[in-house]
Amino acid sequence: MKLVVLGPPGAGKGTQAIMLAERLHIVHIATGDMLREQIALKTELGTRISRTINAGQFVPNELVFELVKKRLKDSDAKGGFVLDGFPRTIEQALMMDVTDGLSDIELVCSLAVPDSVIIERMSGRLTCSQCGAMFHLVYSPPQAAGICDDCGAGLYQRPDDKAETVVERLKLYHARTEPIINFYTGRGLLVTVDAAGDIATVSERTIRAVTDKGAR
Repeated sequence: MKLVVLGPPGAGKGTQAIMLAERLHIVHIATGDMLREQIALKTELGTRISRTINAGQFVPNELVFELVKKRLKDSDAKGGFVLDGFPRTIEQALMMDVTDGLSDIELVCSLAVPDSVIIERMSGRLTCSQCGAMFHLVYSPPQAAGICDDCGAGLYQRPDDKAETVVERLKLYHARTEPIINFYTGRGLLVTVDAAGDIATVSERTIRAVTDKGAR
């Protein structure tokens, strides 16, 4: 099975993509993880990526596309995959159409969440500076303010989680990513999931939507 999970930043794409990968026995391919890996390695590429993301902008198509194609060459991706964070533009979707391994996407799952909910979710997120664990000031606060429950390191707010950056990211999503919804709807590949709710409820909705569409 080859799936794509779409949705605005903070919609829970990663969480739902991981769940789908486990339920369908396919691999989870997250472009965000690949980009953050480059940043963590402090490569020249990582520096460029960091500046772009912190400004609330999309990383250039060609760069993300090359990272995805490289990942698809790994043996574990041969049995199917769920793409998380890609494609993000019509240009990327069209590029997929003419690329071996990406031209036969079977289903696109769109997670729908109101902007107001997204802003609340993301602007309250905290990340561990050491192990990367995630917390939330409202939904999952750390036991001690500013301290990671898992490793005891300090927590910080990523620049792309600040409210003003989230607003800009949502504007960019509506302008550049939402058109993909119509693109895949026209091909009969899209299912839409109400992703406003707790993780367990949204997961139930997601797997039901995918199963009803014909995933095995």
